[in-house]
Amino acid sequence: MRLAAVTHPDLTIADIATVRDTVAKASSYTRVDGEPSVALSVQKQTDANTVDVARGARRELENLKRLLPPGVEFIIATDESKFVLEQQHDTYKELILAIVLVIIVIFLFLHSARATFIVSIAIPTSLIATFIPMSIFGFSLNFMTMLALSLAVGILVDDSIVVLENIDRHLKEGEPPREAALNGRAEIGLAAVTITLVDVVVFIPIAFMGGIVGQFFKSFGITVASATLFSLFVGFALTPMMASRFYKRETRQHRGQHADTAWNRFWDARFAHIDKGLDWLDAKYRNVLAWSLDNRFLTWVIGTVTLTTILITFAPPVVTAAGLKARLVNLILFVGVLGGLGIVYSRDRKVALGFVAAAAVCTLLVRLPLKGEFIPELDRGRIAITVETPAGSSLNYTLGVVKRIERILKEFPEVEYELSTVGSGSAGLFAGGDTGPQYARVSVQLVDRGRRDRYAMVEENGRKVRRMVERRRGIEEIITALRARVARDVPGADIKIYNAESQQVGTAPIEMEIQGTDLNEMNRVAERIAAAMRKVPGTRDITISSKVGRPELQVVVDRERAMDAGISTAQVAQALRASIEGDTSSKFRVEGTEYNIRVQLEESDRATADSVRRLVVGQRGGAPVFLEDIATVQLAAAPTKIDRRNKQRLVKVGCYLEQGYDLSSVQFAVNRAIADVDMGTTTLEVGGTSRIQGESFGYIFQALFLAVILVYMLMAGLFESLFNPLVIMLSLPQAMVGALLLLVARGQSISIISLIGVIMLMGIVTKNAILLIDYTNTLRKRGLSRREAILQAGPTRLRPILMTTVSLLAALMPTMLALSKGSEQRSPLATAVIGGLLVSTLLTLLVIPATYTLMEDLRNNLARGLKRILRIQEGA
Repeated sequence: MRLAAVTHPDLTIADIATVRDTVAKASSYTRVDGEPSVALSVQKQTDANTVDVARGARRELENLKRLLPPGVEFIIATDESKFVLEQQHDTYKELILAIVLVIIVIFLFLHSARATFIVSIAIPTSLIATFIPMSIFGFSLNFMTMLALSLAVGILVDDSIVVLENIDRHLKEGEPPREAALNGRAEIGLAAVTITLVDVVVFIPIAFMGGIVGQFFKSFGITVASATLFSLFVGFALTPMMASRFYKRETRQHRGQHADTAWNRFWDARFAHIDKGLDWLDAKYRNVLAWSLDNRFLTWVIGTVTLTTILITFAPPVVTAAGLKARLVNLILFVGVLGGLGIVYSRDRKVALGFVAAAAVCTLLVRLPLKGEFIPELDRGRIAITVETPAGSSLNYTLGVVKRIERILKEFPEVEYELSTVGSGSAGLFAGGDTGPQYARVSVQLVDRGRRDRYAMVEENGRKVRRMVERRRGIEEIITALRARVARDVPGADIKIYNAESQQVGTAPIEMEIQGTDLNEMNRVAERIAAAMRKVPGTRDITISSKVGRPELQVVVDRERAMDAGISTAQVAQALRASIEGDTSSKFRVEGTEYNIRVQLEESDRATADSVRRLVVGQRGGAPVFLEDIATVQLAAAPTKIDRRNKQRLVKVGCYLEQGYDLSSVQFAVNRAIADVDMGTTTLEVGGTSRIQGESFGYIFQALFLAVILVYMLMAGLFESLFNPLVIMLSLPQAMVGALLLLVARGQSISIISLIGVIMLMGIVTKNAILLIDYTNTLRKRGLSRREAILQAGPTRLRPILMTTVSLLAALMPTMLALSKGSEQRSPLATAVIGGLLVSTLLTLLVIPATYTLMEDLRNNLARGLKRILRIQEGA
């Protein structure tokens, strides 16, 4: 190609430049299982369905496969829809299993296929009716709504069980089916309405919480509340109607009499054992209940002080001065005061004194290891590895580090594939984060948990048998082993390995955010905080967000000299870019393919700082203007990014947690460790997942407080009493203690998931107390004394209480056992509910009746005292 030059008309490009046919310089590499690849990320729109988008993308990929040249293939490295579908499928199974278990429990208690059929009809009727409000609110059958429906199964049958059991009792007393249905429903009406509305007012605050947790649980709360309301309608209308029709046939055939067949004899024998056991339990319970009424204060001491002692054992350990002080204060205020009252008023003061002394010792010495975290981590089999080589490292050097990591990964049998991105490019899971030739990320996908066991054929007794040679390892065990290998075999780089799900909220678990105006001072403070963090047990992978980037040449233009030369700062920048990076404004086309033409200086003319200073950036009077004539060129290192919040610079110091440590405990230890750090003129705030956890816990505790207030107001209105609701609500702390105990026993932590279970308990556990107190009041209105009313109400309501409790336990058991993928996040909710239900049911049957009599006596004494004061004032 000839150039249009006046002085040299025959001048060509070849005379002044070298023309090469080459490829663009790589700025990043992507590899799959060690092979070069091109990564393509498909992102769905905000309101799009993940499963539909993934299904459509797969369909298009299948259509494109026939267009690929030989040796090229598609590999789907990440598919979010797979986990979504697996979770939905597993939740469906848990829902069906819960329904089956509840039906079996009802059949064993009622001994009647027809009665079981009536209650089993109530479950799908209430569930299907719930789809109406779900549609109105725009909810789909997703993870949260399916979890709500599966957990609601045990709640839905409560109304039908209570009504049907009462109808069954009236039938056994000889009433016709129609009258038994009407009388049974009417007798239990107030209690049934109360226990249903209590559930509703508990779930409404859950649906309207603020923050992330509110968005997460909105569909959950509304779905359960809607299903519960429909269960009330079914229990009051459908269940009595079906009972009046179905039981009529059994009455004509003389209920309890049927053909003498082997099948009937088998079930009669089973039912006889169940009835004998329940009758024995009724008799024993009546005896224990009578003893608790005779020893009201001792019962109150045992119940109340036990709960208080257990709660105190969750306080900080006594190895610190603050922990010892907290224990002593709690000991004096709670165990001392409550136990002292019991000792003074108990009949058997020696037993009460011994019990209080034992509780005091436990309060001082025992500590239950309750952990806290934002949300339980999932084992989706995804490991994230971040690599940072020294500043100034080349892309090929970083690639070499990644290749060594890939070779180590091939030695782990649990690894299914790995996807690596080196340099400034990013795709899929790697969107965002640090970029540059010194950075790399590796995403590791493990095989499913069920396929991580290793088996081999071994010889035993002269024959070959299949035996497990390596047990299944969890993701944290694999990460620990991988971290040790990488630390030993891959030096020269900062490598961090963690569960990819630990960054599900987008930040490190613990972050301390430093704000100020002086970046150098902020960096010094960050180094001091990082040093203090490293001394805290349980912390690892300490990071500082303000990082020094690769060395660079900084050009500082002297504006006065540039103005004298007639050159602007923008012209200087454009000239430098064209000389060093090159200009690609021209293109040429060959056989329909368009190619860029990059014009740039030879490498030797731009390789050193001196050569850059001699670059021509313009002309003045026909003479060239060199960069050094109007600017200063200096070697420096600049940060790769600068974070800001509210227009102020921000430096973050973050860390991850070692296996076995929980977020709340480590955050508490970090706060103590950095308390003495000199902050200078900077300010410090807690960030990361820890801050999100604190905000979410605040919203949940607000919802918990509101739920307690609403429950009390509802019961006060329905019972027309301020006294009875106070007695009933004593079951709430009992439930909370039970929830915490079972969480500790199963090694689970306090999280937003388990706290939602605690809120659920506020409505669930009051049901048993409502049934007991309501029937006691009914019997007293019929003329029975207080003691006789309690002794009759307790055994009478024992069976429906056991039925509703066991039904709910059966419905929650599949979720608690965490038998499916993703169930790590659902299990703590069911664990909290089951633990609270077990403890509160046991204590409700004994402590609530004793407290009922004590509170009534207290109310009567206060009323008499008030009347005496009024009479004295009137006489005066």
